[in-house]
Amino acid sequence: MRNEKKFIHKRDLLVCVVKRKSDLKLLLEAKSYRIPEKYINPIGINYIAFYFPSRIFKGGKKIEMYAKVMSYKIIKRRYLPNYESTKAGINEDYVNFTFKSIKNLKSPIANTSHMRVTFKRTEYSLLKKVSTLAQLYNVKPLEDIMNDVLSDWGKPFKREYTVKTEGGKYRLDFAILCNEGILGIECDSKKWHSSKKQSERDKIRDSFLEKKGLKLIHFKENEVIMKSRDIIEIIEKGISALGGFSAS
Repeated sequence: MRNEKKFIHKRDLLVCVVKRKSDLKLLLEAKSYRIPEKYINPIGINYIAFYFPSRIFKGGKKIEMYAKVMSYKIIKRRYLPNYESTKAGINEDYVNFTFKSIKNLKSPIANTSHMRVTFKRTEYSLLKKVSTLAQLYNVKPLEDIMNDVLSDWGKPFKREYTVKTEGGKYRLDFAILCNEGILGIECDSKKWHSSKKQSERDKIRDSFLEKKGLKLIHFKENEVIMKSRDIIEIIEKGISALGGFSAS
């Protein structure tokens, strides 16, 4: 019988949010971090990555630190370090993690897609290989996500549609053929479309194509990932403005 190696998907990294500056102080001084037990199962969590929101920390919206879990305990909220006395939830169970040291990432992981960050597990092996939160969470490429959105919508569309003009060939991420023209749909990832130079190129290209009768809609990275309903509403309005779906 063949000796087959079984693949194990190891989700041993937990992404956590540092919501207050006092929590950061506790993390650095006491080497501890606490989470309500109702939000997580601590079994199998070997590492924790710390996300800093921009509304609290200047220059935030990224993961900058991580730590290897040394131990954890389930304890009541009122027994936690730096416990603030309130009537609410004093007997709630918390998981209190402790660490030997807190380390800085050489390359912070940015939240370029404006994803909502909650307690979520992923793979520690990815932590030092990726540059964005979406990559850390194994989120699909934007075009694949948009393809899923349009497929679920159930109406006809074309992916990687080539438009030929006397000025050359232009590839659209997606296209919908309408009675009065073509509706082009573009997915603008922050990585490729945020530079001033690329933005100028996009404007020149779009202006040329629109003069040829195309209508173009650009969706930003966070819209593709987080706002599928809004996307479909915008696309349907664009189709309506072009006289509805083409019969061909």
